[in-house]
This record gives sequence, structure tokens and C-alpha cells, in this order.
Amino acid sequence: MNDILLLVAVSPPLFLIFQIYKMDSVEREPVSLLIKLLIGGGLITFAASLLENAFQFLYAGNMPHYMSQFIQYFIVVAISEECCKYLVMRLLTWRSPEFNYTFDGVVYAVTVSLGFALVENVMYAQLFGMRTALLRAFTAIVLHAVCGVFMGCYYGSARQSSANRNGNAESMMNARSILIPVLIHGFYDFTASQSSTVFTVIFFIFLIFLYYTAYKRVNALERSDTPIQESGSYRYGDQRGYDQDDRNRFM
Repeated sequence: MNDILLLVAVSPPLFLIFQIYKMDSVEREPVSLLIKLLIGGGLITFAASLLENAFQFLYAGNMPHYMSQFIQYFIVVAISEECCKYLVMRLLTWRSPEFNYTFDGVVYAVTVSLGFALVENVMYAQLFGMRTALLRAFTAIVLHAVCGVFMGCYYGSARQSSANRNGNAESMMNARSILIPVLIHGFYDFTASQSSTVFTVIFFIFLIFLYYTAYKRVNALERSDTPIQESGSYRYGDQRGYDQDDRNRFM
């Protein structure tokens, strides 16, 4: 692979990681942690590929075309890839003291997802050339980032629920942090793989809606970023934890 093609393949995911890093304006995450997440996301592409190959039997039999592709993209590909991303993120961040704001979950999930996308994009560019690398910069790369946004917003909520010792909410948010990206990823792959004009139109409408929704969501999450802390605890400078009892103690 020549240097220009490699640059085109790696630049879009790195650019998006930098953008999400800049948005984390309250307390930015250590670069060392983000590098670990990026590398972990990249390495997990190989584990996801092994899982996808291992479960090919689920859709390789004699069944209707659409059913086979539904199982392939929703059940095998989407679940394998999004679960692998979630696992890396969980192992590297759940107990980390740096995970102290809800928006951190978005930063972590997007970084892992784009680490995955970076390695995947390099492999596709090497196989299919510049045109594919450029096309994926506006489709598959952004799709992985969007999945990271939705994974991260529920992951941050799950961590806050854990801090509040609300096990039911924690389980529900963690489940959503996997389920929503799986559905988005599966629908993207399924519609993109169809040769029908109708599905092509649906695919591009879905992309526009998805990108707009993710953009609105990530901006709203950044503006409403809150510290992760025990219920009733108070962090200096955080007025949310400063109640009437606190005031009385200083009067």
C-alpha cells in the first residue's frame, strides 16, 4: 500500500476521534487511555472476523435470500462487531477513575469504534484501492462513529446507575448500549448489500437521518455532561450536589 492510500485510509477515523476528544470540554480524557482504546478497537477486528467466520453456518444453509442476509448482517456481523467493541471498552474503562463524567462514555465508545474502523478501512483500501477508501470515509467510517455515539451515551448512563447502586437501570442501560448499535449496524449492512433501487434509496435516507440524529445527540450530551458520583455525594464546584442540608451546615 502506498503512502497516499494509507493516509486516506487512516485520516477519517483519526479526524473523528480528535473531534470527539475536543468536544469533551469539562474534563478531557488522558491521551494514554485513548491510545489504549484505539489499539484495542483495532485489534478486536481480528476477533470479530473469527466470530463471523465461525457462525457462517447460521446463514449458509438453503433459505430465502433476504432471510439469509438478515441473519448474516443483524445476527452474525452486527452482534460480533458491536459486542467485541463493547467488551474492549468495558475492560479498559469501567473501573477506571478517569470514567467520572457521563460524556466520557461517548469518548470511549467512539474511540474504540473508530479504532475498529481504522484497521478495517486499511484492509479494505489495500484490497480495493482508493475509490473504496474515499467512499468508506463518508459511509462505513461515520457509521462506526455513530454506533459509538449511541453505545457511549447508554454506557455513560449505565456507569451513573452503577454509582447510584441502581442495578436494574444499570443492566437496562448496558443492554441498550449494545442493542441499539447492533440494530443500527445491522440495518446499515443489510440495506447497503441489496442491489434494489428501493433499498439504495432507503440506505441513503437512513444515512442522512442517522448522521443528523447522532449529531444532535452528541451535542446534547456534551451540553448536559454531568459528574458520575454516588447519590447524595457532593463534588466541589458541582451545584447539583449542594442541597439544603449542606447549606444549613455552613449557617
